[in-house]
Amino acid sequence: MKVNRIAALIMGLMIVGLSIGSSQAQDLNEYDRLMNEKVSLLDKTEVKNWQPIVAEFDRMAKVPQSDWMAAYYAAYGRVIMALRQSERADELCADAEHFLQLAEQKQGDASEIACLRSLMATARLIVNPQERWMQWGAEADKQLEIALKNNDSNPRIYFLRGQTLMNTLESFGGGKTKAKPFLERSVELYDKIVVQPAYAPHWGAEQARELLKRM
Repeated sequence: MKVNRIAALIMGLMIVGLSIGSSQAQDLNEYDRLMNEKVSLLDKTEVKNWQPIVAEFDRMAKVPQSDWMAAYYAAYGRVIMALRQSERADELCADAEHFLQLAEQKQGDASEIACLRSLMATARLIVNPQERWMQWGAEADKQLEIALKNNDSNPRIYFLRGQTLMNTLESFGGGKTKAKPFLERSVELYDKIVVQPAYAPHWGAEQARELLKRM
């Protein structure tokens, strides 16, 4: 009888364990579904209408079960909006940095985070290029070096480098000739990469190809 009670107890615990595991799996599947949905929406929505979508990433980033990418996209949305709204760039970038730190706490991809920090530095720079070049130009370069060190196959590194060179005068070391090898390398890597999961960072591919066409 005692053996039967012990067996029943063990079986009960196994059932509870399986139930908890199933619940966690359902939560994860729901999270994946929402991330795919929101990132897809971000991809096809004009930047001027991003605010409510970014707010959804904010909420998802604060859920304990979320991975680093919800926080990453909360930052990414702000950085892209900062590039379009120079009057709000410092405010948006400060908020973006908060979410990037959260992404780091969740063991986020160091190369992807550094690429976004580089783009964030550019957003701060273009508010006033003459006064901010020394600080934020240097920071943008520094972050790309960090990204390269962590993953030299990240296409966004070469896209950002090429884009910067395209927008820099030849007399200051830029121009199409300097930019072309970086953009070619970027497109080569974009063509090879399989984005997994579907909501993982994938921005820059279309822009890199478009810049290369201008050569």
